[in-house]
Amino acid sequence: MKLLTPGPVEVPERVLKRCCQKVISHRSQDFRELLTSVVEKLKKLVKLDEDGAIAVLSGSGTTAVDAMIWSFVKPGDRVLVVVNGEFGERAADSAIRRGAQVEAIRAKEGDVVDVDTIVDRLENKNYDFVIVVQNETSMAVRYTFEELRKIGKVAQENGSLVLVDGVSGLAGDKVWFTDGVAAIAGCTHKAIAAPPGAAFVAISPEGAEIIRKRYSEDIPPALDLKRYIDKYDSVRETPFTPPITILYALEEALKIIVDEIGVENYIDIHVQRKHYFYNKIRHIDGLKPVPKNMKVASNTLAALWVENATLIQQELRKAGYIIATGIKEYKNKMIRIGLMGDINFKDLDIVVQVLEQSLTKQK
Repeated sequence: MKLLTPGPVEVPERVLKRCCQKVISHRSQDFRELLTSVVEKLKKLVKLDEDGAIAVLSGSGTTAVDAMIWSFVKPGDRVLVVVNGEFGERAADSAIRRGAQVEAIRAKEGDVVDVDTIVDRLENKNYDFVIVVQNETSMAVRYTFEELRKIGKVAQENGSLVLVDGVSGLAGDKVWFTDGVAAIAGCTHKAIAAPPGAAFVAISPEGAEIIRKRYSEDIPPALDLKRYIDKYDSVRETPFTPPITILYALEEALKIIVDEIGVENYIDIHVQRKHYFYNKIRHIDGLKPVPKNMKVASNTLAALWVENATLIQQELRKAGYIIATGIKEYKNKMIRIGLMGDINFKDLDIVVQVLEQSLTKQK
């Protein structure tokens, strides 16, 4: 079976093998060298200045997003959340639970909130933070780097900072730092193509200074980015026991992306897969892309409207591929196919063939 879900993804064999190394103490010199290597490679992945910080956490992408929101946002802060789907809703919920004054602007199905709408809101109302999900897997839509840069610039000019959920786009898209972006949350098991279990928050130099100076005793310890920054600054360690074997795998995956393929070339692989897949399904009756156009379409997964998602999912499983259906009310109306991990065009060709055969059976 091959994983073609929005995450976890099909992990390259050499990355999996790194998980089998001997477990080491997280208070040892060997671990400090491992963590330093991971942090330095992650900085290159997100184009973070040397003065920025990386907090490496145990958990999922949701853990990273919650840690980012709870560490930056204080109760009473004014927060604008851009909601393009389910994960935007979850970010808004996290900020509400933190005690923030939250306003949300929502996109239509298969689209993103227009950047000019976000800019207008930022120029006419005061916010402390803007939360943006760069790649929304529930609808397979995304913001380009140029759009994030525009949001960041206007936010900065109007006294706000941008917090980016980069979980499902990072490494497959240009989820990079730019003016106004204080932090980017990510994890191991999406486009980075390592096993699940570790997450991280990359923090700009300005954002790191805010965190270092912040009173944080009202934040759950495991979500307190100040603890992670302080511990790394002082002794190159994590404050709590990390998933050591997953960090081995993360280092190996980052070697492939950063040192061997190159970050921009790796992103381009995902762009090619996206266009290849959507072009292949254009002629198939009964399939309609969820994204309204290719500009807003995610690089890391494809989503299609269908009449019977569960049946198609079952047919693809018989062919050796695991895909996802839609979330909540879209469960049987949508299929979502990951374009990340150790897959190739032949895999996508087989998926297209099964889709065509499955839809022919349903007629």
